[in-house]
Amino acid sequence: MKSRSLRFELTFWYSTVMAVTLLVMGVAVEQVAYNRISASIDNSLRQAAFTVISEVGVLRSKPDAEPFGETSTVLNPPPWPPRYVQILSASGEVLYRSANLGQYPLPIDSAALRDRGRGMVISPDMRLHGEPIRMITFPLPEYNGSDAAWGQVALSLHDLDRARKKNQLALAIILPAAIGISAVAGWWLARRALRPIDGVIRTAQRIRAANLNERIAPREVDDELGRLISTLNELLERLELNFRQVSRFSADVSHELRTPLTIIQGEAEVALREGASREEMQLALEVALDEAQRMSKLVKNLLMLARLETGQERPHFVETPLAPIIEDVSEEGLALARAKGVTFSAHTVENASVWGDAVLLHQLAFNLVDNAVKYTPAGGTVELSLSRNGSSVRLSVKDTGVGIDEAELGRIFDRFYRGDSARNHTEGGSGLGLALVAQIAEAHKGTIQVTSKPGEGSVFTVTFPLSSQAGKARPDMAEVSMIEGIRS
Repeated sequence: MKSRSLRFELTFWYSTVMAVTLLVMGVAVEQVAYNRISASIDNSLRQAAFTVISEVGVLRSKPDAEPFGETSTVLNPPPWPPRYVQILSASGEVLYRSANLGQYPLPIDSAALRDRGRGMVISPDMRLHGEPIRMITFPLPEYNGSDAAWGQVALSLHDLDRARKKNQLALAIILPAAIGISAVAGWWLARRALRPIDGVIRTAQRIRAANLNERIAPREVDDELGRLISTLNELLERLELNFRQVSRFSADVSHELRTPLTIIQGEAEVALREGASREEMQLALEVALDEAQRMSKLVKNLLMLARLETGQERPHFVETPLAPIIEDVSEEGLALARAKGVTFSAHTVENASVWGDAVLLHQLAFNLVDNAVKYTPAGGTVELSLSRNGSSVRLSVKDTGVGIDEAELGRIFDRFYRGDSARNHTEGGSGLGLALVAQIAEAHKGTIQVTSKPGEGSVFTVTFPLSSQAGKARPDMAEVSMIEGIRS
């Protein structure tokens, strides 16, 4: 990757744009000034032509006047400002020229002499012995006995050329100076504008895993940089939260796996101990098998949660009736309840369908029932019900178990969280069942409500939109990808 300074780029482009702007403006101003002066010279030539025509007419009306009035200040102008007069015959022969021309006549524009009807014609700029001039050719009024047919007046462009050269020299001096000043100003402005970004970079470089709680100092102005800093602070906040969750997740996994591994290791040592009886060896293997099965279930649930969050294959969301799912879960719940000595009952309604995945919905219902049976003492009751309420359907699991403290209700859907009253391994819980329930419900646009009192039991209610509201409730593709791969 090329190393390039943003400050340099801003200064470079600022200076380039400023240089082009100044150059265009300078050339335009110089051209406008030249055109204005040039137009003024053209007007002066026309006025001089009219004066010559008038003077020639006056001289022709005086029989005793000298030829073309050599003493006339119109036909023989003073040395300054430089103006030259010349009289031509119809064939282009020079009949008269002003004294300031000396022995050198004005150039004859043959194109201007071809047609008297063209009137006054200003010729392109030309040079008279190195001096730039502009000349006008015009027809003289006809007069009996006179050969004079054309008049010419020329004005020197020396002052115009000198002014133009001065302007160009000034532009050549001012433009580099202006570019240099703009470059310095651009560098200073870029440095001032990017100074807060340097602070952002330094803060970002200081942030490590140990100080993810550090934030970039916010700006008081709500500009682009202020919004960028706010976005980065929000990103850091999410990273800190995710890092803490990963750290807690790793610690919880280590804690959950350490106990069964320790038990398996201890039972294996018992089984391999010299002199161990057959009954002791079999009991040790049974305990090790139970712990291995619990570890297998834990790993399976962890894999399911990982697939919920990352996604690997797209699940099938279709119109799904809930009654068959509730019937299957009821059979499984009844078997669990009998083994625990708990009374189990189920109540369903017909024509209750949602837009969802049958496998995931079965997992949700089973986890709720399994959780209820697990934390309900022998002799208690667990009730599974499915009911409709307007445009939604409610899946409810009610138990008479140990209940949940109010302070713990906000954390029961966290991974590996188990209330103090339930924190024992005799129930085989891993603290992942309700986390899966929350993920699946969210993917189906469902909501979960929990009411519970310690010693009186709990009620978990999941509300889904009916399939008639599927167009409004279908998960978007981002949420669908979160729950893929659950069937494996």
